[in-house]
Amino acid sequence: MNDASDSTETSGILKKEISGGQLVIAGLLVILALGSALTWEISSSKKSFHDPHAFSLGQSSFEDGRYDDAAHWYQSAAAQGKAEAQYALAMMYIHQQIADGDLQDAKPWLLRAAQQDFAKAQYQLGLLLEKEHKNNTYEHWFDEAAKQGMSQAIIHLITINDARNTPKDSEKALTWLLKAQHQQLKQLLPLETSVLSHIKEQAQHGELQSMYLLANIYRQGTISKKNPKKAYQWMLKAAQHHHIQASESIASMLLKGEGVAKDIKQAFHWYRVTGQAGSSQAKSALGCLMVLGLGTTQDSQQGVEILKSAAQEGNVSATRNLGIIEAEGLNGDINDTAAFQWFKRASDLGDVAASNYLGVMYALGRGVPVDMKQARHYFEKVQNVDSQAQFNLAIMETRGLTDYAHDDKAVYWLQQAESKGNHRASFVLGLFYAKGQGVHQDIPKAIQYYQRAIKHGHIDATYNLAMLEYQGDDGLSLDIDHAIELLTSLAKKGDAQSQNMLAHIESTVNMNFQRAHYWYQQAAQQNYTIAQFNLGNMYRSGRGISQNDKLAVQWYQRAAHQGYAPAQNTLAYMYLHGRGIHKNLKQAKSLLQQASKHLPQAQENLSHISSRSSHFTLLSSMVNQGLRGNLLTTKAIDLSQWFQMKRQPFP
Repeated sequence: MNDASDSTETSGILKKEISGGQLVIAGLLVILALGSALTWEISSSKKSFHDPHAFSLGQSSFEDGRYDDAAHWYQSAAAQGKAEAQYALAMMYIHQQIADGDLQDAKPWLLRAAQQDFAKAQYQLGLLLEKEHKNNTYEHWFDEAAKQGMSQAIIHLITINDARNTPKDSEKALTWLLKAQHQQLKQLLPLETSVLSHIKEQAQHGELQSMYLLANIYRQGTISKKNPKKAYQWMLKAAQHHHIQASESIASMLLKGEGVAKDIKQAFHWYRVTGQAGSSQAKSALGCLMVLGLGTTQDSQQGVEILKSAAQEGNVSATRNLGIIEAEGLNGDINDTAAFQWFKRASDLGDVAASNYLGVMYALGRGVPVDMKQARHYFEKVQNVDSQAQFNLAIMETRGLTDYAHDDKAVYWLQQAESKGNHRASFVLGLFYAKGQGVHQDIPKAIQYYQRAIKHGHIDATYNLAMLEYQGDDGLSLDIDHAIELLTSLAKKGDAQSQNMLAHIESTVNMNFQRAHYWYQQAAQQNYTIAQFNLGNMYRSGRGISQNDKLAVQWYQRAAHQGYAPAQNTLAYMYLHGRGIHKNLKQAKSLLQQASKHLPQAQENLSHISSRSSHFTLLSSMVNQGLRGNLLTTKAIDLSQWFQMKRQPFP
């Protein structure tokens, strides 16, 4: 019993001891677990500051309203240098969404984000600094944000600069206002009104720069309606007070007749004033005027020296103009090699016209071997900004100069050129639609394009429209009266082909031989061979005028000497029969042999003479009723007549 009892007690004590040991062990395990958890938590906390997803986690937390968590994650991302997180953290400080935070805590984070060109941070930093009134660095940050196109910053800069109401600040306000207009920002009218009012007030009080600004506002129609007269008046006031840019602008306005009657002599005077003040652009203009003899006595050599001086100063206009002078021989002989070098320099400096001219020189082999790929390269270099380059690309496409002909692509480039005001493109588009090349034939549309070109005085478009209306082809109704009106307008300007066509209509439709004789004579005196032949026919036949074989022979001879086969054929007839000239069978045969190369009737007449037949075929009055513009022919053409480039130097 005792033994058993003792055993039981011992066993109980042992159990207690074991239980106590378990507790100790369990406690140790708990401590280890807590330590492990604490270690993990510390490790996890440190890891969060390098978590690549910290910013998105911050955004999610912020959207859920868990601002403490948002701040934690934003701070993690901000510490990694993420500008968006730095800005977001700063804004939480500004809006008091972080406990014990204030504006001073926001500034360092805004600065770090702003230094990374984060526009929103730049703008907010500017606002904070502006409120502190400690220094003017706030405007720097508004500037930086505005340069990136931030609308709030732009509007703010306009407002603060306009409020200062000084010429310098008003100029800044105007600059930002123009940028705002370009970005099509809304509600600008009150700002425009205020800025304009301040600049006007300053100009009226004699502020020189404000006079210049006001002149440009009226000239360009930026924050006021265009008013060329007021623009000239204010520009002149500024120029008379020795404002160099205004003086140069006055010269340009006088040269173009902008807001004032054109006065090239006065333009030369103002260019000389600004040139002497050191303006390289004015020197370029002076050189051009001297080479062309505009507004001053022509002095090509002196003009070229002035242009070279401006070119040495890096003026791209002068560099290009020297190329034009060499290419067009305006200072003596044409020098394509020198022209090419000047154009290359100007093109490398970014001059659009020079790049286009380089393309033409490669295409025509002027100063360099013909290289159509290089020509295309230079045209394409300025294809988005230069209508002449676009027109020239159309020429390359329709003639297949670097590949197969692509009329559809030619039409595309012509449309691009026309949209930029290239009136010759309107004429050529008329050709494409009239002939149905690259597009479906559409005579009414062709007429529309011709009419657009005619509005700008395009002679060939006027002639083609007259021919379409005279012939009434392709569904177009006849309108001979309007055709005569168009041809008369050209004839009065000295267009020989129109004079000949008009004479033909007068003699065959209106039966007005006196008018026909007048217009034939006008064209013939310009050495137009068809008119010379037709005038000879009138004198030979005596139709509507006194018959005169001697005068007939004289006009036939003039046309025959130019190789005109119908005139050679008829002159042979006059020699054969001794009309107006001594008989000369040998001369008659010689003329017929020449004419037979191009005229079947002459070959027949030669055969009749050989067979002693009295039969002889003469041709009646001749006209060329085809449309002008050989661009779409399959035959070889003179490309120099089609490629477009500036042919005169310009300021």
